[in-house]
Parts: sequence; structure tokens; C-alpha cells
Amino acid sequence: RPQSGGSSRPAELCYSCAALSVLSPVKFAPDTLVIRFGTQGVQERVRYALEQQALNEIGAVAGRYVNLSCTEKTSDGTPASQKLGVRQYATAKLAALYPSGVLRYLHPALYQGGQIIPLSPAVLVGVSTLMQVYRQDIKDGSDINMKLGEAVRHVEQGRFIEASYVLARASGYVQTWELETGTAIYYNALKEEEMNKQAEIIADVHGLIGLLMPFCRQIIARTDLGISEKDRWREVGKLIQSVEENPTVFAYTAGKRVGGVGNLTRDNNTHFVFDKAKELVNKLGNVPARTDEEGEAIDNDPNRIRVTTDLVARAFEYIYQQERYRTDYDLKNFFYQVKLGLFARFPEAAKARGDK
Repeated sequence: RPQSGGSSRPAELCYSCAALSVLSPVKFAPDTLVIRFGTQGVQERVRYALEQQALNEIGAVAGRYVNLSCTEKTSDGTPASQKLGVRQYATAKLAALYPSGVLRYLHPALYQGGQIIPLSPAVLVGVSTLMQVYRQDIKDGSDINMKLGEAVRHVEQGRFIEASYVLARASGYVQTWELETGTAIYYNALKEEEMNKQAEIIADVHGLIGLLMPFCRQIIARTDLGISEKDRWREVGKLIQSVEENPTVFAYTAGKRVGGVGNLTRDNNTHFVFDKAKELVNKLGNVPARTDEEGEAIDNDPNRIRVTTDLVARAFEYIYQQERYRTDYDLKNFFYQVKLGLFARFPEAAKARGDK
């Protein structure tokens, strides 16, 4: 029943607390968090399997309630939840336990300080993706992974690409096929939560990333440039940096360095950026098809985009004209995200430049 004595806690929480006090072993304690799964749309046997996994790995289960035990601590015994933040820790812990495809349907809520705090499925999916892609855990050796906490906050605020960059720099490693698959799941989760503006920006940013990637890859592959591999990575870093400083410089520099023509092919490592790049190209309109001397179309592979510096310039112009980038701030932020997204896919380039 609701607590007496003028408690300001919501009635639902009071009823839930009473239920939890009866449904031992789930308890409120300083080193545990209480999570409730709202698994609408998930079959009962799947929910049961998830609860058993929680029971085996993170604590105790009572109905839809789970004790999220904070087992990660500093050398002086400080729980990771205090270092990262309670909500951020809960997000990272769930993201570490369940695959992103499952997290879309759990609809968990965190009980904290007399409040019920829903945890966004899109945020959980995004964090899960980045933890897998960049091999990040809550603990980094003997310390708490504060970079992960920073990344979680970025994702919570709709800055998925910034979070990608933070963890790419922390790890110096990227599993591209996982990034592609996870980003696609994150994009769909945004749309399911009707975060349409964020989804549109994710699509635009990755579409442009897809068009710029072939030039970056060509520079790395050009062993005939007479420079070391590290210097080639440094050249890629300069090229990526030019996207934010002056986007038109990118096409000019790429053309001068590698001839201004590249190919983006759809495969396991590119399927999301390819699809978004294809959508972007289709929006440009009147892109001339390549033909032979007899006027027959050539190189018309639906799984390949022939990227030219002219196509890149037209894509830049299309972005300039979009209402969602109507202010200088919105436009600069967009190209900033493109830059960080490229560095997240080519962390060696950021490292060669000495980016922090």
C-alpha cells in the first residue's frame, strides 16, 4: 500500500517497493539497482530466458523485477555506479548483458531516488553496439572505464556519432561489420521511438560518410605515393579534417591525390552506409549514367556506387539546402559529425594526427 506520513514518492513506486519487499530476494540496497522489464511484444518464453540469464549473471529476479548488482568497483571499493552515474551504469550493464536486437524490446525502467526512470531502447541499443564494436567494458583493467561513461552520456543526448569517436579513440580499434549492423539497429530503434529528426540526421551523416570512404581507402592503398603507411594515414586524417573546415576542399584534395574517382561497394562492412549513400544519391536527381560509345549503360551494378568528386560536391550542396540544417550551427554540427564518423571508422587516421 502507499506509504503514510506524507511521502512524496509516486503511488506506483510505493506499491512496487512493497511488492519487492515481499518478493525476496530482490531488494533495494546501496550496491544494487532495481530494474523492471516491460517486455511487451516479447514472447513469454523469451522473457523467461532473459530473466534466467539475469538470475545467473547479475543477481536476483522477482517477476519482472531484477536486482542489478554493481560488481564493478574501484580499488577502494567505490561502486562503478557512483563513478559513471546510476543511470549510465544501469544502461552500460544491461547493454553488456543483452544483444542489441533484444534490448529493443525489453523497455526497462530504473528505480532511483523515489523515481521511476524509463531507459530508452534506442539508447540501450546504441550503447550495446558501441561496447561491442570498440571492445569496451565497464572496467578498464583495474579502473572504471570513464570513457564509456562519457560515451553513454553522448548517446543519451542523441550524439551517437560523437560517442563512437570517443570510444574509437579510446580503443584504437573498430569492428566495422558490427558497427554497420549495430548502427542499422540503432537507426531503426530511433524510428520506432519516433525520434525522427535524430534518425534523419543519422541517415544523412552516414550517407555522406559512405560517399567519402572510398577516397580515404584509396589513399591508404596507394603504396606508390612514396610515403610510409603512417604518413598515408596522416594524409587520410588531413582529408577527413577538411570536411569540417571547408567541405569543398575535400573533393579537390581527393581528386588531386587519387584521381577523384572511387567505388563504394555494398558488403557486410558497408551495407548501412551504402544504403544511406544510395538514398542520398537518389535524392540528388539527374545524376548522369555512364554509357559506352553506343549509349549503353555501363557499370550499372546495383551494389556499387561510382563516386566522383562532382558527386561529392553535389551531395554537399544538397545538404546545404535542407531545412534541418538551416542555421550555421546545425550545418557545422552536421559536418562535425561526418568528420567524427569517418575518424570512428578510421581510428588509425586520428591516431596518426595525434587527435585527443
